[in-house]
Amino acid sequence: MLEFTLQDVPRRRRFAVMRDLLATVHPPLVRATMVAERADSDAAFDAGFSMRRAGDLTCVEHFCDELAYTRSPHDVGASPIDCYGLFLQMEGVWHLSQGNSEQVVKPGSALLLDSNQPFRSIKRGRTRHRTIRVSHAQADRLMVSGWQRTGLLCDGATGLGRVIATYARTLSDEIDSLTPHAATEGLNHLVGLLALHDPARRDRLGSARESLRAARLAQVCRYIGDNLTEHRMTPSVVAIANGMSERSLHLLFEHTGETFARYLQRRRLQECRFMLTSAEHAGRSITEIVFACGFNSLATFYRAFQREFGAAPGDLRAAMLEQEGRALQ
Repeated sequence: MLEFTLQDVPRRRRFAVMRDLLATVHPPLVRATMVAERADSDAAFDAGFSMRRAGDLTCVEHFCDELAYTRSPHDVGASPIDCYGLFLQMEGVWHLSQGNSEQVVKPGSALLLDSNQPFRSIKRGRTRHRTIRVSHAQADRLMVSGWQRTGLLCDGATGLGRVIATYARTLSDEIDSLTPHAATEGLNHLVGLLALHDPARRDRLGSARESLRAARLAQVCRYIGDNLTEHRMTPSVVAIANGMSERSLHLLFEHTGETFARYLQRRRLQECRFMLTSAEHAGRSITEIVFACGFNSLATFYRAFQREFGAAPGDLRAAMLEQEGRALQ
């Protein structure tokens, strides 16, 4: 168990402390930079969180008073997050704007959120969340790509949304009494329920033909993820490796609203960003990382990276090193 509170900070200084944490580094929950604001920055403020873990199941409960914060494309590029978060709303109402959608998350409901998509969050009073981490691999294996742009809301008032929210809350309530194996299996079942709740997946799995298409798309996406370092990953190569025609491959991606080329480039850019901002790869040059992720042209990479994340690779790496230095102080 790990806890963080602002109890030792004077109440009128607490927001400033939290704002500075969000603007630089937010350990040990996630390394996610954001810009926080309040109508009255000097007003009394309180916030804190606790984290528990069993097996692959990690649950963080966090609370705060009235607060608004924004995660911009630059913030996303500077501090990518290696997991999704299922946010259970325990207290208060949460207003979230992401993509072209605005969600109102009420107590008893849950929202699956990809924090690598820019968003604006508004909490008009005291709120309390309980967040369960969901790895990219777990969700992407079962869910249809696309929900990340707006988040996936599970309405806790009725139907499958209520089942998911209730199950997630019970799972997190019992985390201290679960064996690592039981906790991991419980998380796997939770992700399966989320996949059933995904409207895009339900629409595409309405027939045996659509079910097959979704399975083949998942197979292709896994192949791409496992072979990002291959420079000659052309549609023809990928199609042959997965036992289909090139036309069939393009049709698979047509249903997602994203072309094969765009999906491949996005995955490679995400991998580059992760390596550039990871201490594990700090000794590798940008050029080495770029070619290791399958890019053939530095010029193409730099243009695409700037367009995708709103910042140059070198700037993001410098920001990461600065954050790491602050965290060690």
